[in-house]
Amino acid sequence: MADVNQKVDHDDGRLSWFIWLGLFVLVQFIFAIIEHFSWPLLGANRFGDQLAHFIQLEEWFTLHQSTGANLVTLIWGALLLLNGISRIVNKT
Repeated sequence: MADVNQKVDHDDGRLSWFIWLGLFVLVQFIFAIIEHFSWPLLGANRFGDQLAHFIQLEEWFTLHQSTGANLVTLIWGALLLLNGISRIVNKT
C-alpha cells in the first residue's frame, strides 16, 4: 500500500516561472497605461536604438509606441518563452 503521507514536491520551478509571467503581464499593462495617458516613457539608449535598427524592430514588432518598451517586451518575452520551453523539455 502506498504511503499516504509521502511528501510530493510540486514546486519544480513552475511557481517561479508563473511569477515571472505575472510580472511580464503586469509590466505590459503598465506600458499600456503609460502610453494611453501619453506619459513620457523611458526610451532605448544608443545600444538599444542600434539593436532595434539592426533587427528592424519597428517593421515587424510594434506592440507599443516606444522603441524601448518594444525592446523590453521582445527580449523579456523571448527569455520567458525559452525558459518555459526548457523547463518542459527538462521535465520529461
